[in-house]
Amino acid sequence: MSSLIIFSLSLCAKFSLCGSMNIKNGKLQAMFIQKSELEKEISRLSYVDSSMSSLSYVEDRAKNLGFVEMKSRLLSLDPKAPVQVAAIQVE
Repeated sequence: MSSLIIFSLSLCAKFSLCGSMNIKNGKLQAMFIQKSELEKEISRLSYVDSSMSSLSYVEDRAKNLGFVEMKSRLLSLDPKAPVQVAAIQVE
């Protein structure tokens, strides 16, 4: 009789343990899916970052914003000044 009680208690413990592991396994799978999605997003953002930081993109964007190419030579630039001001030679 006591062995039947021990058997049924161990069976219940085994079912509850397997059930909790199954729930944790589901959470782990969801985290792996989320990790994969985040890695894809990081890859996409790295591509966007590299394409937007290319010199040709920056130059094209500057032209679209109204900047013009500098034709005169730069005479001086003081790197220690709190505000960067350049003196240019106008021809």
